[in-house]
Amino acid sequence: MKFIGPKLKAKTNLKFNIKLSDILNTPDKGLEKILGELKKNRRFKILKASGIIKSVNFKKSFGKYHFEKFALKDNSQTDYSLLLDNENPIIFKIKSIGIDRFKNFFLESSFDAKIIAYECELTLKEVKEIKEFIEKIYVNEPLNETPAVSPVKTYNCVGKIEKVNDKFEIVFFNENIWREKYEINRDKLKLLSSKFRKNERDKFLEIIEKISAIEYKKSSLYELVNILIKKQNKYLSTSDIKSLEKFNQKDAAFIIGCHPSVINRLVNHKSIMLPWGIEVPLINLFASQKDVNKMRLSEIIRTDSELSDSKIANRFLQSYGIKISRRSINQYRKELSKIIH
Repeated sequence: MKFIGPKLKAKTNLKFNIKLSDILNTPDKGLEKILGELKKNRRFKILKASGIIKSVNFKKSFGKYHFEKFALKDNSQTDYSLLLDNENPIIFKIKSIGIDRFKNFFLESSFDAKIIAYECELTLKEVKEIKEFIEKIYVNEPLNETPAVSPVKTYNCVGKIEKVNDKFEIVFFNENIWREKYEINRDKLKLLSSKFRKNERDKFLEIIEKISAIEYKKSSLYELVNILIKKQNKYLSTSDIKSLEKFNQKDAAFIIGCHPSVINRLVNHKSIMLPWGIEVPLINLFASQKDVNKMRLSEIIRTDSELSDSKIANRFLQSYGIKISRRSINQYRKELSKIIH
């Protein structure tokens, strides 16, 4: 399923690109507000009634965000690759107790640690570790409350990857944005434009450009998520971080046919929920060669923590055919040590 992308005349491209840049940086709540205001606009109603703008159903089913009162912190100092690692003790425990119990006992209520330990079959030490984990990566962000003067930056969770009929697909959370898409009949637009003076015509084109920018963003994000699902299918099926495929934003931009900066803005401040209920920054489904090397190093250290950097370098060469310096290994070790435990 594809959206019809914007096809504007060359003279309007610069203006459209500026508008597109703003839309790409707008979070879902802001986009929802823009769409709501557009639908109330008299000129939008004229465009729709005349068949220039056509509303078409896009998605029929939507998911509900598990952690409505909590948001994933957008902190550049935190290594969120932890969230992808099923073998990390914290993630393993959260998956073991189940997302519903995790939400009930750790996020939405103030139960005593002993009650949590009993109900979730955890030790008091494990309860403490999970609570420290939550404090580090989540922020309590109650709905409908006015944000603080300097709010903590958070990720906008766009949806969840779910398995439907043995196939992974994205289930969006914001129905007001994803329920329908808008298609534009350019021939009818030309006819209508000829009936108005330039001043009024420009106001109609302003709406068309805004709708085009919104649909371009939706189309690109939808395609990007599906590309990531296809590329990281093995990881999504196994939850084994070592099965993440090397894939970068330039690769995605080439496939979609857009500038890499568009991909960067699409993933910026956005997160997605994995099939097992853990939310991760969308950017973490991309994996550079460095990311892959760090995952491999993590696995090597996990199985044999006494290996020297020199022996690990030999292991990389023998097992993966990759020459990696001891200096790089030492740097990776330092970065891995900063991951939340």
